[in-house]
Amino acid sequence: MKTTIFRSDCRVMVFAGALMAPALLSAQAEPERTIFFGAQAIPGPGVSDSIRRAAAADSAVPARVFEVMSAPFVTDVFALARGGRCVGVGEAGLAEARGVLLSGTMSVMFPAGTTGQADSRWLLVRRGPMIPGLGVVGIPTGVVRLTSAGTAVTTGQAEVVAQFGAISCADALFPLAVSPRLPDVKPAAVTDGARGRVAWVEDESLLPTLQHALIVDIGLQAGVRAGDLVTIYADDGTVAAKASVVRADQRSATVLLVRQSSGSLAAGLPVRVTEKLP
Repeated sequence: MKTTIFRSDCRVMVFAGALMAPALLSAQAEPERTIFFGAQAIPGPGVSDSIRRAAAADSAVPARVFEVMSAPFVTDVFALARGGRCVGVGEAGLAEARGVLLSGTMSVMFPAGTTGQADSRWLLVRRGPMIPGLGVVGIPTGVVRLTSAGTAVTTGQAEVVAQFGAISCADALFPLAVSPRLPDVKPAAVTDGARGRVAWVEDESLLPTLQHALIVDIGLQAGVRAGDLVTIYADDGTVAAKASVVRADQRSATVLLVRQSSGSLAAGLPVRVTEKLP
């Protein structure tokens, strides 16, 4: 089955983290097959977060949506603390912390003040490192589909329908909401785009390459929007890489590398928005 790498013309923006909204998943057909069709499931704990693979177990969700929702984002420790949790693994509800795989089942407790509806999707998020001045990195590990609600409205049974990394019962659980598709137009070049710096590089033990996620310290407050393109510069001022914005928060944005001319990318490198959607 044919697979392709992530492209720079992503047209979906995903909101996760501290959202407390019903699941809204677009069923619009996707014209292309991506890395989330025909790929192997992640084989359990200890897998590098730089590997973005998951089987397309959830046919109701377009594959490109999975690509975007797997990207890390900036949140805060309080939002993670308020999230729901996995409270048991498998049909018997075993209290195992790790080893949940694609199509596996788990018992979940919903975030305070929320209830679950059958067939709704929920995002599992692991706490990552702290970025000074911005917040803590939330690292999505998978998506679960609620299969039934328990006798108490605060709990339910769920099936893992997408896996982005090692899933743990320590992960926080949040309702999943997907925004409308972005305009089907290409971004236009700009000369006065917002400037900032790379704040965090996914899995810095490896050389970042295509499809790696970076977090930059400019966001909605600076006019950055999903679909924009940013240029990352090396210390000598030459172009090191280009990346597509897949998520924009108030003071930060998550970008995925789409072109790269330098093998070394690290926190602190300057970035500038060089192409914007109209």
